[in-house]
Amino acid sequence: MTESQLPCVQIYRKYGLNKSHVEYLLREKFHIPLDFQDCFSSYHLLVNSASHFLKESEGMEGLYYHDEKYWQIEYVTSRGKIMQATKLNPHAQVCLSYREANPEFGMKFGYVLVKLGSLYK
Repeated sequence: MTESQLPCVQIYRKYGLNKSHVEYLLREKFHIPLDFQDCFSSYHLLVNSASHFLKESEGMEGLYYHDEKYWQIEYVTSRGKIMQATKLNPHAQVCLSYREANPEFGMKFGYVLVKLGSLYK
């Protein structure tokens, strides 16, 4: 355990969540509920060109470079479906949800969840 990590009980008392719930929010929920956003040192949503995202993430083996750091990619919409969408519509967009847990949770990476289309679908 690093200096910045807290024991599970202290984390629960501070945030009302355990580490496994934060891991779930990191990797599975595109929108993080407002009540849980204090568990994250970084959380923002962006819309980008699908073709630009595919070009920038090509050959990165599950990582994406943004804001001077690498983010672990988790696909909500598969990379293949995003590629197919850009062939059908060159103006297709992807929504990117960046998030990084506070240091006391001991997560190695920040994550970017990627899905095709609107932020609100």
